[in-house]
Amino acid sequence: MKTDHSILAIGVLAAILTNECLAGLNGSDDFNDNSKDATWWGTDFISGVGSLTETNGRLEYTTTGVPTAADFAVRPWILNFGSYTQDWEVQIDISMPQLTLAPTQFVSLGLFVFPGTNINVAYTNRFYADFDQDGSDHEFKCQVAVNTSNIHLGVQSSVSTSAAVRVAFDATTKVLAAYYDEDGPVCGYSWKLLGSTNISAGWNLTSTNVFGVSIMGNSGFTSIASSNNVFGDNFRASSGKTPNLGISLATGRVVLFWSTNAPACRLACASALSPPVCWQFVTNVAAVVNTNFAVTNTVSSDQEFYRLSR
Repeated sequence: MKTDHSILAIGVLAAILTNECLAGLNGSDDFNDNSKDATWWGTDFISGVGSLTETNGRLEYTTTGVPTAADFAVRPWILNFGSYTQDWEVQIDISMPQLTLAPTQFVSLGLFVFPGTNINVAYTNRFYADFDQDGSDHEFKCQVAVNTSNIHLGVQSSVSTSAAVRVAFDATTKVLAAYYDEDGPVCGYSWKLLGSTNISAGWNLTSTNVFGVSIMGNSGFTSIASSNNVFGDNFRASSGKTPNLGISLATGRVVLFWSTNAPACRLACASALSPPVCWQFVTNVAAVVNTNFAVTNTVSSDQEFYRLSR
């Protein structure tokens, strides 16, 4: 999906259309019930002593025995699958505290995408975006594998310990892209591109195929306990085209509107776009006008920026 924002400017006001809000909401899990829902998540794929456990209102990655060089746990999302002919995206918040690790030790948590519904295919073909600690360094990483050949698409160092990653598919261009946000949901999400790739012919996908999506925790040569606070939260999966955000001006007021086909969307605003941008939800209740939601705001400053968010 595109990383740039479409900006509609009228006078001193602007509305921003982002890719955060999609027309079809396929599912989400905030893990607050501390119980794995078997209708949403499939059987965990485990190697070594890695483990994913829904507890303490989050999805924790831990190890359960003597650590090996490659411990991991993958939890597949089975409620639905990503289409090859429709835009879709998934995202998750990640906690990765500063741990005491040797240069040979690592731990990571992220999103794992593979062609089809059989997770065994991921041994040879996969797209992966994660947030990790490798030795003493925190990094966001993006990789793709085609017929077991692994390619690094992007690495970004970070000092953050609480962040978010997102994977999005553009059905028109057939591009998979990974994004990261170093402060996660704080002040709303402001995504930065980490890496992207066209779908390889080696994945053998056609219009009838789908993508599997999963959460993966991974570690090597180290024990990870619940108290280490390596966990994921607020998983979201969505699909469909982005609704258009419209704007019109009246005396002292601005009216913003978008299609009622996007009922899960909320309007957010910011007074400036210079980093760090802080988005706040507009508290005005949206009214239904014909086939649109509409929010009327009083003009209170020289400039205001708007976007749709979930």
